[in-house]
Amino acid sequence: MQIGDKIRLSKGDGTPYFVVQAIEPGRAIILGGDDSPTTWSFILEPMDEHSTRLIIRFRQKYEPSLGNVIGWRVFTDPITFVMERKMLQGIKVRVESS
Repeated sequence: MQIGDKIRLSKGDGTPYFVVQAIEPGRAIILGGDDSPTTWSFILEPMDEHSTRLIIRFRQKYEPSLGNVIGWRVFTDPITFVMERKMLQGIKVRVESS
């Protein structure tokens, strides 16, 4: 993975993607949109010598219109929660099996 690489959200060339904006090896990956102030950050924080916390943060700027607020709060936020939870469960399974 290198800065500028596209990370697709599902299989297929026409699917939505994020662009790798920054990499700090062993510590962080920051993804962003092509032309919007959107970031999706994955950061590893050592807790002690035996455990590490994975912190994920998604930020997106949008106009605070009624339609956008309803769209994000009612539809997008719950879908994102389910998607990220499934992703984290998959990461947990892979980490604990190694």
